[in-house]
Amino acid sequence: MRLVVRHLELRRLHRPLTGTGPAHPSAPDTVGRFSLASELGKPSRPSTRAMPRRRASFARMASPTASGSGGHSLSSVGRCEILPGMSIRSRLRANSAVDIARLNDFERRLLRRLPRNSTARPFTCDGNPVECKWFVVGFNPATSMATPFWEHWKSGHGFLESKWLEDYRAYRRSAGKRTAMSATRSRMEPLLEVVGKGCLVTNLHNIPSPDARRLSSSDRDTSLFEFLLDCIQPEVIVPHGRKAREYFERRGWPGLVVPAPSHFCRMSFLASHQFGEEVVERWEASKAGAAGRTGQRANREARHE
Repeated sequence: MRLVVRHLELRRLHRPLTGTGPAHPSAPDTVGRFSLASELGKPSRPSTRAMPRRRASFARMASPTASGSGGHSLSSVGRCEILPGMSIRSRLRANSAVDIARLNDFERRLLRRLPRNSTARPFTCDGNPVECKWFVVGFNPATSMATPFWEHWKSGHGFLESKWLEDYRAYRRSAGKRTAMSATRSRMEPLLEVVGKGCLVTNLHNIPSPDARRLSSSDRDTSLFEFLLDCIQPEVIVPHGRKAREYFERRGWPGLVVPAPSHFCRMSFLASHQFGEEVVERWEASKAGAAGRTGQRANREARHE
């Protein structure tokens, strides 16, 4: 057998190539390529094991969706048209341009509602708030900082959460606070670690006060919070505290709303972590159910046709 294989290899070396090989070196090609099976009289089949896998498209088409109030949703800002011949790099570049366009539009709208020197705290997140799919909603911030909100914002990137956390801890130390974080924020951290990037921490009212009773009636305005809801359209909302829970009971929301079992300041770190895992499981189950319903609807429409 070794002599036969050696003889066939020599024949291959002296055979002229006819045709061109494939674009990918591992793709099967029977034109101008030596086949041991054909030389031994066996049928030759192109192997699919070495075929390059078709990569999933990284492009996300931005399509306009109906908004809850007046069409403030940013999903229609920027549109990425994916062509069959586009490379992965071109698609990623196009998606990046769409994300930056949506972020810039969000920044312009927020600036009309929140001046550059404002010390209000409408939200915190890691990077682009428009890409956040989760909202954790309380009543109002507890720690009042002298640094304006826009000092922790970078155009084209979003909110600089790491810088904000440094200033937040430094301010609490300088103010003589006993802990580097408030009880609410520290016990919220385990849930945020479970969720990961893509979670926006916000409140019904953006003006800080040591407790809810000290917040004046003039500062109990939810227009900025409504703006965030309409623009970002989160898929999951976690209200904590009685006021936030009652707000969504009255208002309603088309996405998943999972109230925290208690205010975060009264939860243990372990309970916060377990609650985060529970909400993630419910979110994944709701997405799987929605995908199944979409598939069933498509099958029904196909049968009717």
